Amino acid sequence: MVKYFNFQDVPQFDYDTLTPHEFKLLYYGAVFQPFYQPKDETENESKFLDLYKENKFAEAIPFGVLGVKENPMNLSLIHKVALCGNYTKNDPIFWNYYRLMIPLIQTIKNSGDGESEATAYVVINGNDEYEILTDLEVRKDKQSIVNDCEKFNLKTNDLGLKVLYFNTAPTRFTNK
Repeated sequence: MVKYFNFQDVPQFDYDTLTPHEFKLLYYGAVFQPFYQPKDETENESKFLDLYKENKFAEAIPFGVLGVKENPMNLSLIHKVALCGNYTKNDPIFWNYYRLMIPLIQTIKNSGDGESEATAYVVINGNDEYEILTDLEVRKDKQSIVNDCEKFNLKTNDLGLKVLYFNTAPTRFTNK
């Protein structure tokens, strides 16, 4: 198996040098990597989340950084590490993870429009659905499963969206 590229292996790596196509390959290619376990938390991620929930953001950052090293396409974790950087005024952490988060969100948004099963946003982790909801500034009302998709009925929102579909088929891949 080809070794998966780890952003943290390259000091001062500039995410801006990657094209949208390369981010797409990294994001969706993650399902074929040994670290891909969409329903499991690593020990570092678990420690990070515990500290994050306690608002101990500075203490959480090192565990979040390690968690992202273990699963570099964990969008929810990347987002929370960026938030910790923001809350603690740690600009290098904030910008490093924010600059990784935005193209990953765009990768998902480029996968469809989310308005039907046929044009559903494709995600590799159920948590990524919530990152898209946050990015679009919409909130779910109800959630159901329709074939390979999760259907989110939405609360009234400024975009006028009533429903979003997420194709979760990639989450059925596992390397356990």
